[in-house]
Amino acid sequence: MLFKLNFLLHTTTLAFACLMILSSSFVPRNDYSLMRRFGGGRGSFVIVSGAANEETQESKDLFSEMLSAAAAAFNKSKSILRSDGLYDDYEESIGMEYGLRYYREYAKRGIKRFMERNLQGALDDFDRAMQSNDSQPLMQRGITLYLLDRYAEAASQLQRDVELIEKPKVSKASDLRLWLCACLNKLGQLEEARAVLEVLELPPSGLIENRFLMNATLEFYAGQKSLEDMLEIIGATDEKDTFGTRFYGNFYLALYHDSINEYGLAQAFLAFPCNSKKYSQKDMWFHLPRAFADQRKWALEYNDDSEGRSDSSSVTADGLMLF
Repeated sequence: MLFKLNFLLHTTTLAFACLMILSSSFVPRNDYSLMRRFGGGRGSFVIVSGAANEETQESKDLFSEMLSAAAAAFNKSKSILRSDGLYDDYEESIGMEYGLRYYREYAKRGIKRFMERNLQGALDDFDRAMQSNDSQPLMQRGITLYLLDRYAEAASQLQRDVELIEKPKVSKASDLRLWLCACLNKLGQLEEARAVLEVLELPPSGLIENRFLMNATLEFYAGQKSLEDMLEIIGATDEKDTFGTRFYGNFYLALYHDSINEYGLAQAFLAFPCNSKKYSQKDMWFHLPRAFADQRKWALEYNDDSEGRSDSSSVTADGLMLF
């Protein structure tokens, strides 16, 4: 469908644009140029043609006649599409295509700035990404807002992302629910914070968390597991930590204690992911705990030159790295 629409509209306009450019060689040159835009919005095009040395009435009439012919051809092609109810679909598809392209570019640059610890610059790009295409989740924006102490805005973004990610009813966005809970804790909305975790046999979303550590962490945030329970789970992990139990377990314990303003415990738990070699510098998870510590101005010692392995599951097919 889109191929046919593009073919019908652009072949007509391109043919007349080429005709006019070729014909400009027959028009004496002068120090002026002619530029005309046909159509409006995304479906418009511009023809620029230089004239040369000597302006004559004959050349002006010829050029004007050709401009009119090109405009008529363009408008006719739009009329054909509109009569079939296709032109609006064409413009909408072009808008969506460019919106998604800009969304990806801004999101990728925002991630790069986040990894450079430029959180405000990252947020500016995430804002532009959202303006380009607001149909995509952008959890990086919500997490950046949390680190910048803008908890109400972070909660709004994360709630929206949870809804978008869980809409297909495939998996529970547990990690985002933990961040959302942390935001609501910071805002003093403790009942709402526990509610968003959906630690129930039959949660409203209908989605169950099957990952052992993540499920335990949800229960801890909801007050159904103790800190001792979590430490036992984390401590039982082998040295290889294949599934990242130590890394994620310590990180989310740090996030929880930060959210309830117990900063001493938060710093203690954040020290492990800050010094972990689980991720390389190319991965967002390498930078997140370090950015967390820097933003809170916690004096944690860590090495920024880690050559750790990178978990490919944190990178999407679009090249957008996820938290």
